[in-house]
Amino acid sequence: GYAWAGEDGALVRNRYVDGRWIGADGLAVPDEFSLTDEQYGQMQALLTEMPGASVVVEDLVSGRRWEWNTAGAYYYIASVYKLPYAVWLFQRADRGEIDLDEEITYTADLHVGAAGIIQDGEYGERYTVRQLIEYMIVYSDNTALSMLKSRFPVSEFKEWINSDEIGLERDLNDSTDSVTTAADCCTFARLAFQYMESGGENADFFREIYTSTDDQLFRSELEVGQKYGWWDNELHSAAVVYAGRPYALAVLTGWGERTEEDERELQEIFDLVESFFPEVAEG
Repeated sequence: GYAWAGEDGALVRNRYVDGRWIGADGLAVPDEFSLTDEQYGQMQALLTEMPGASVVVEDLVSGRRWEWNTAGAYYYIASVYKLPYAVWLFQRADRGEIDLDEEITYTADLHVGAAGIIQDGEYGERYTVRQLIEYMIVYSDNTALSMLKSRFPVSEFKEWINSDEIGLERDLNDSTDSVTTAADCCTFARLAFQYMESGGENADFFREIYTSTDDQLFRSELEVGQKYGWWDNELHSAAVVYAGRPYALAVLTGWGERTEEDERELQEIFDLVESFFPEVAEG
């Protein structure tokens, strides 16, 4: 394989260089990759035991996708909505259209309960846009989302996310009760990955918060960005996994209450997908 060195002479690892993904060993990862029929069948068999779950995986090097149980499967997006919204805000900040140090005041009309830490604070407290995005991702803070939407109306976000360039299956509306698909949530994860690898001014900060969320449905020795959604009996996650070949994973379920068994089953799905991809780049 080919190895790349940075300006300091050190090997480049886990980054894009000249359109190639450079793995943890410093070698370029081959473009081609596929699941075997046996692997595809393993996931299908697992999901047969877990009705009501849709799974989509995308190899982020080749762009190839695999889908299970997605036909006609629609779900409330819940807090997965916050992932593409955060990407959009950071992209605007990188272009100089948003000042991340601008402060927004927490007021009674912006309070939204159920998730997050701002709801426990005092009205009149001020938060920077950067803090609000961080809380929205790390703590899935609903009030943070409400405060950001009060300052940055989602009409422009909807124009971007629903554009042909993004290519969603279903248009996203302006809130967490929008209906979505596993394929679209996988696209949100890919957008997050592309931003983390963009070299943008806030890309590293975004990677830091996306990979250190407070409520992690997936446990792994690898670095995993994940944004869960949990609302109205639906439990989802849109994830990016920094394996030897990085991949995006969306798991959407309509299982009802969030139980320990639900969480075990989600982990089983994650572990099976993780077994499909090499931990170290094979070059």
